[in-house]
Order: sequence, then C-alpha cells, then structure tokens
Amino acid sequence: MSLTTIKDSLKNRVVGLHKFANLLDSFENKNKSEPTFCIITPVFDPALISLKKLIIDLKGQTYKNFIHVLVSNGNSPLIESYVAKLNKTDDRFIYVETIQELTVSFAEIMVNSGKRRDFCLQHFNAKWYHFLDTDTCITENSYLAKLYVAQKLIINNIMLVKTKYHGTTYPIDPIDVEGHITIVNYCFSKSVAKKNHYPTNYKDGDLSNDFKYWLKISKNQKVTILDIQATTEGDERSYKRMTDKKIEGLLGKEIISVFGNSFDINLTNNLQGVLNSHLVGYGAEVRKFEVAFAKYIGFSDAVATNSCTNAFWVLLKALKLKSNDEVLIPGTHFFGIKNVLEILKIKYRVVDVDATIPNASLESIKSNITKNTKVIIGLEYGGYPFAIKELKKHLNKIKRNDIILVLDAANSPFTKQHRKYTAKQYDYALYSFDMNKILVTGEGGMILGNDKKIIEYCRSLSYYGILEKNNSSFAKSGSSKKWWEIGAINPSLKLSMNNITATIGLSQLEGIKQNLEQRKKVLDWYHKKLRQLVADGHVVIPPVPTGVENSTYLFWIVLKNNHLRNDLANFLLSRNIYTTVKYQPLGTKQQAPKAWDFFDRSLCLPINPNIHEQLVDYIVSQLISYFYEQQK
Repeated sequence: MSLTTIKDSLKNRVVGLHKFANLLDSFENKNKSEPTFCIITPVFDPALISLKKLIIDLKGQTYKNFIHVLVSNGNSPLIESYVAKLNKTDDRFIYVETIQELTVSFAEIMVNSGKRRDFCLQHFNAKWYHFLDTDTCITENSYLAKLYVAQKLIINNIMLVKTKYHGTTYPIDPIDVEGHITIVNYCFSKSVAKKNHYPTNYKDGDLSNDFKYWLKISKNQKVTILDIQATTEGDERSYKRMTDKKIEGLLGKEIISVFGNSFDINLTNNLQGVLNSHLVGYGAEVRKFEVAFAKYIGFSDAVATNSCTNAFWVLLKALKLKSNDEVLIPGTHFFGIKNVLEILKIKYRVVDVDATIPNASLESIKSNITKNTKVIIGLEYGGYPFAIKELKKHLNKIKRNDIILVLDAANSPFTKQHRKYTAKQYDYALYSFDMNKILVTGEGGMILGNDKKIIEYCRSLSYYGILEKNNSSFAKSGSSKKWWEIGAINPSLKLSMNNITATIGLSQLEGIKQNLEQRKKVLDWYHKKLRQLVADGHVVIPPVPTGVENSTYLFWIVLKNNHLRNDLANFLLSRNIYTTVKYQPLGTKQQAPKAWDFFDRSLCLPINPNIHEQLVDYIVSQLISYFYEQQK
C-alpha cells in the first residue's frame, strides 16, 4: 500500500469523527466571539425563495458554530426583513449592504459579486471562510461537522470538497478550465482570506473569479481534498442571475425556441448519393422509408405523403364516406383537419377535451356519437395518451365496432404505454414530419394501417390516382414494353413524398433514440426545477402519466388567467425565450369550453433535443423572476 493511499485512508477516517465535532468545539473553542466558519452568500430580493431553502439546510446542520453573511448590492428589503425575523431567535444570520452598483451585463455582475465577497472577507472575522450561492443545496446535515473536524486535525489552510454541478461531480483533479472549481468547492483559513483579496475585475472571456481566486490562494498552499459530496445544485433553486446574464450574452439575438431539430453528421453523404442518382423525386427511397417506419411502429404497411394534412386528405377520401356519415374531432386540434373535412364536404362534430390533458373527453365523445358516426379522430396532445382502451370498450358495449378509429400521431409519433406504441390501438395512424416535429424531414407525412386494400388505394390517391402498383414510367420500364403509357386512373392529386425527404426521414429514424432520450432529460429537468412555482400555485404543469414513454413533444404550463399568460409570454420573449400556444380550438366556446379555457391559459415552453440543462435553468430562472420580482 502506497504512502498516498495510507494518507487518504487516514484523512477520511479523521473526517469520520464528525459525530464528535460539537464536543471537540466545546473543549477547544471556549472563546465564542470568533466563529469557526463564516459562510458568505451574495443576495438580492428575487433570490429569496432559494435563500430560504439554503438557510433551512444551514439551520439543520449538526455543527452550529458559524455565521452566515448575506451581502446585498444596495438595499434588498425582502431579504432584510426576512433576516430580521430570523434574528429574533437566531443571530447567526447577518444581513449587510454594499453601495449599490448598476449591474446589467454578466461582466458587471461578476465584478460586483467579487466586491461583495471581498468586503465580507475583510470585514468579518472567522477561523475559516466558505462561499455558498443561494441555489446551493446542502444534502447532508453533517457537512459543517466534517469540515470542522478536518480543519482541526488536518493542518492545511485550504480544503477542497466535492460538489455536483450539471450532472458532473467536481473536483476530479482541478485543472485550468473554467467550471472545474465552483464556488461551493472550497473553504480556506483566515490567514488565506486576509492575505488574498477576492478578484474584483472581470472581462468577457476571463476565467470565472471563483477559479481565479482558487488559483491564487492554492498556488503556494497545501490543499486537502476531502471525500465529501455534501453540496449540489438544488433542483428547484434555479435563480442564477450571474449564469443567466452569461447565457444572455452567449445567446445574443438568438431565440430559445419551443421547437428544434438536429440532423446526423452522415446525412450529407446519404443525400449526396440520392443527388448523384438524379432520382430526387418519388421513388425507391420513399418506399424504403415507408417500410422501415411501418415496421418500427408495428403496422403492416405505410404510404408516405408530402404533409400530414394531405395524409388526412388521402385517407379520408380512401375511406369513401357517404354524405350522411360524420367524423368526430377533438376541440384542441390543428386546423388543417378542419380544412380537409370541409374541402371533402364531410360532416363533422367537435368534441370537448379534458381539463388536465387536452385530449378529447371520453364523455364528450360518448355524448356526440350518433348512428351516422363513421370515424373518430384522436390527438394525443403533447404526446400524452388518449383513453383509447376505454373508448373501444364503450364502442363494443354499444355495438359500434364499425366506427373507424384514426390517430393523429403528429404529437405522439413514438409514444408508448406499457411498452407498446399507442398508435397500435387505432385502425390508422397518421404522422407529421414537418420542421417542428420530433422526426423531421422538413415537410412530410405518413399513413400507417393494416388494411392492405385501403393502404394501396391511399398509395394510388397520393400519386395522381394511378391504380397500377408501379405507377411511375421509370418503375414500369423493367416490366413493360410501353412503359410511357398511363394505366387506369381514379383522378387525384400528386401528394407523394420524394426521395430527398425520405432519405432525411431514414436518417432521422436511425437517430431517434438519442433524440427521445434528450427530450426526456428536458422533461425531467422541468418537473424538478418548477416544483417551487407549482407548490406556490403560480403554474400548473402536466402530470407524469403511469407507464408512459416518450410523451415529450410539448411541455406546457397553465396560468391563472388569460391576462397573466399573455403578459408572461411577452416577458419571456423579451428574455429571448420563444413560447407558443397549441392549438386554437376548432369549435365554438359553446361546443368546446374546456378547449377554449386551455387555449386561453396555457403556454408551451421550449422542449427539443437542442435544449441543455443550463438553458432550462435560464428559462426557469426567468419564470421565477416574473412571479417573485415582476409581480410584486
């Protein structure tokens, strides 16, 4: 066993004596005028929610000999009032102010924060100093006890601990890269604090001041690296003004969008192969995409079209509905379906939606079924499953199994419930691949079904109405001597997909697992980081459905009223966050009151594979700013 290994083992055993910290302190620190730890936290009013949680963590520490200095840039009346109430029973929490400075840019905030930290280091005496931001979560109540024992028995002036930051645990060995030392990583002795001023300068492109200070104080000092991971970012403590300003600087004029797409690096090569073949229109690549997608979801066949709206046109025409037949559609749905029904002169009824997830209400469907009902179209809003099993039970009960069930899977192309694709519960499923969807081809749609006769008829209708299996002249050239002749036609339009679009689709299908995994991460981050806003009743978010996978197309919040929703949307846009509302209801307020209520009060937040955790932090931070600062 090496000497280093022995030292590390002894060091961590020493820290294990933390249970006796208060006893040791009572013997060795009889003069209580100077606390062992001075914890420093820069504050301002919008951070009060996070600060309260940090103070709860500190008050719960088993080791009590510390002071917590809360230093504000100018006056912070909410925090000052809060600390005054704390001081009635606990005088360890100290509120101080420095001269107010205007801080707009990230650099200005960094400079001011440095001045505040340095002020505290020079004006408050303690044996050791430790920085904690308001959004820090202390995950164990023995954290300070372990630090106390370590500094007492391991004679070094700097201690480095582990902290979790955006999914990564630091330090791994500190290196000269910004972020490898975060503010909660280290604490240091009084001799270090009094000899070294915290940096009060910053310009864009610099290392963080935390890291610069670390490099400065650790240069000629021995550092004890403790095997403690007691600090981490709090999931719902998301007000990070410095990080916010940095993200704003990086964004510039770029907007964080609700929707977004990403393409595989190999796509260019695949497209080049199609371009080199000169067969860029309807052809073999389209058929490959149809077969691959149908197999992926579990249908026997598919027809690719140039849009989902046209896929509906093709299918509804192929079903040959009679003049008295009716179609039921949900009140919350894209207006394209309404256009198709009216162009084809098909009668329809709008059914209302449920209040929580705006899928068609089962009760509303039941009350709207008549003897003329022939088709029911469902939409799984945002990717959340509709109660299709319950509907099928009802149809069986009333002996209406003749009704055709169609899923508009534009929101839920890969949604599973109990490990099975929800689309499989329907007779037909229609998909959209436009630029805002989960699988993106630019424009495009798909019809999936198991009725071979209907699917082949759809294929014919999507390509002028030509009834031959090989409907293009080039495709017929290998089996006909006069391939240029057009066979039987049932007149229609050209609504088919092309080989370029299909090639993009095939590439997207290959990378869909990574796409969905990233979307799931974004969804989980929202659920964790919005807890405080939900608990305080500012927003309502969609529930987590049991046994459901890939419900990740839309994530929305519901506000108290229409005025608040509109004001928030404009506030977020001013912070470079684009939000939207999906969808404007198809029926009247009398036909679909719940659909209209949802439309008036909901707001979809960004969720796409390009969103990373820092962007979610920024979005949630702006929401917190709006409700706890703008709405005061």
